[in-house]
Amino acid sequence: MTAKTQNWDWIDAHLHAESGMPLTVLDSIDAMERRNGYASWAFASLAASRDPTQNAIALYLKWRFPNAYALAGFDYQTDYGPGSTPASEILELIAIGCDGVKCIEQKPTTRIRLGLSPLDPAFDQALTALEARDIPVLMHVGDPPTFWDPERVPDWARANGWFYAEGDFVDLEDLYTEHEEMLGRHPGLRVLFAHFFFMSPSPERLADWLQRFPNMNVDVTSGSEMYYDFSRDPAFWRGFMREHRSRIIYGTDSVPAARSDSLPGDAINRMQREMLSRTGPVHYDGDVLEGLGLDTETLRAITKLNAERFLGAKPKPLDRERAVAWLDRLLIHAKTANRELVTEIRGKIASGECAE
Repeated sequence: MTAKTQNWDWIDAHLHAESGMPLTVLDSIDAMERRNGYASWAFASLAASRDPTQNAIALYLKWRFPNAYALAGFDYQTDYGPGSTPASEILELIAIGCDGVKCIEQKPTTRIRLGLSPLDPAFDQALTALEARDIPVLMHVGDPPTFWDPERVPDWARANGWFYAEGDFVDLEDLYTEHEEMLGRHPGLRVLFAHFFFMSPSPERLADWLQRFPNMNVDVTSGSEMYYDFSRDPAFWRGFMREHRSRIIYGTDSVPAARSDSLPGDAINRMQREMLSRTGPVHYDGDVLEGLGLDTETLRAITKLNAERFLGAKPKPLDRERAVAWLDRLLIHAKTANRELVTEIRGKIASGECAE
């Protein structure tokens, strides 16, 4: 039976915000998500590729919206004092109330800047700590295979610096080899690979990984390229999603706009919802795709139940006093941060005003 599009209290388990956004824009996120039919959502900090303001935003959103999850990111830029490491700081953020960790280290542009492999001893030790504490980890590994192909790389990817066939960028196959070893080292690590692990062109390979690594999950967060792959054989993908429905999680990669009544990702949000829930034509960006029309049980698992299993049945509460103390340390030690925004966030959380 094909499920009709309706509000299932879906959870958007993957969205972002920019470090330069004012609080008025950050305050619009929940309304933006509810307008698109989501009852809860998860902010994913990009501290590893940007700056520690991202972790301050994570704490703010946890305090401002108790219905929301937040994933902290490793901070490689700030020396917080003797004994502090990126791993110890991430564990402190978890203790303060963050629900998990977002890793962007293995996007090729971040990898080339940090030079950090998932097998690096320090990173391996951090994963051991996360595994031991059963902390969920959302990982972005690689990018679409076309970004390594000079004949197929999209113009917009080139414009963003995401063409990897030139220079010293790591190869996608090398990334997969490293992460296969990482999963073997950490079989208990609960990991969610973003953007379908960029394996929509090779579903047999993905199915093999899912079978061998039972704590591995993938999300169906656009890059829209995966939905074009899904559209080429809806019947196959309908069966794939049904077979692996306990391992697939919904997300959108949405970023709030400067105005609270607009959302640049509206078209992607609509396309994703229609692709998963409807059969027949789905119009997107001038193209006509074919919807999967997932059955009710599969759709419910992907859009709600799996996120609750992975992130927790409910978001963790924020320890406000510890959050303020951590923000004070950030303001003292940060070399690169939006100090004005962090100061404003610190003041809001310290005052306790207007938490919903």
